Amino acid sequence: MTGWSRALISPLGNGPSVSLSSGAYFPSWSTTSVVRHTGDGTPDVRFPEVQLRLVVEDGGVALDAWSVLRHPGVKPLTAQSVARVPLGELTNLVIERLLIRAALQAQHERFPMPRQTGSSTQDIVLRGDEVWPGSDGTTLNDVFASAESATATAIDGRRRWRRGGDELYRRVASVFESAEAAGQDPIGAVMRVEHGSKRSAQRWVAEARARGLL
Repeated sequence: MTGWSRALISPLGNGPSVSLSSGAYFPSWSTTSVVRHTGDGTPDVRFPEVQLRLVVEDGGVALDAWSVLRHPGVKPLTAQSVARVPLGELTNLVIERLLIRAALQAQHERFPMPRQTGSSTQDIVLRGDEVWPGSDGTTLNDVFASAESATATAIDGRRRWRRGGDELYRRVASVFESAEAAGQDPIGAVMRVEHGSKRSAQRWVAEARARGLL
């Protein structure tokens, strides 16, 4: 995912925090914008802006919807430009960033950060190995490690939830039809969105057809 690691991730809205199966907190729903940047920090207009809507389901985080938007003054989107978006990787990246933000917010609420001398707005900045003021020895690195562990649990939870149920097949049908209408490979689109193999995607599509969703 070279290049996307420098992406600007901007929250567009979110619901109240709820607890995941790991005990970590995550917004009940969130909409996030992801814009790939170049080396000098400007938007990379070769790639569209991606907006992801995530929801909490059965203790994990699931991708509920996604959209792509072209940058102002750029040529219309094509199937090729949309296909270049690494949707699965971006979903995981956004989950990780939101979990880190939630972990830091929870730590701030438990142990408010003291202010710098002579400042009414600036918090003290910690190094990763420094102990969080007022805590029981927790370092900033510990907070990030906790968020990373919660990321894995959230992603695993999403995959467990994904494996069955009407909601899965409605999602698969929607992705399949949208990709087909856009001239994309619909099986490939299902693979990317649901993070599955080609065989799994074909099986989900067949089941969606059997249920009358396609």
